[in-house]
Amino acid sequence: MREFIAELKHEGRAIFLCTHNLDEADRLCDRVAVFRTRLLALDTPAALRKQLFGRSIVFHLREVSPAHVQCLQALPGVHSVEGIDRKILVGLDDPEQDNPRLIRALVDAGADILFVGELRRTLEDVYMRLVGADGTHSVKLT
Repeated sequence: MREFIAELKHEGRAIFLCTHNLDEADRLCDRVAVFRTRLLALDTPAALRKQLFGRSIVFHLREVSPAHVQCLQALPGVHSVEGIDRKILVGLDDPEQDNPRLIRALVDAGADILFVGELRRTLEDVYMRLVGADGTHSVKLT
């Protein structure tokens, strides 16, 4: 059935899919709506993620030191920096523009970068943020 829906989507047809399977909705739908007795949000999965969580980059390092975290906190465009184990999680607006500068700063601070990737929130994360973990509405999107 998923393949059939995907085929219809590629043909440019409008399809309404009502599902509790958020992974399926994320893969198949161009836009999603979240309801809880009323419409809470309607947008693309990517736009909902960005509105609710912003964008975050994960730097996997051989070892994280306080100097690595401090050098990133001082950079423009960086909203948050958190060192966790051998990773640094950085919240920022425009990774495509800012990543080269962040990588240079880490290397200049003596970091051995093993891998860089974007933290991608799931549609379930979006849903839980919108309705609240306890089932009460917690976020209003405009």
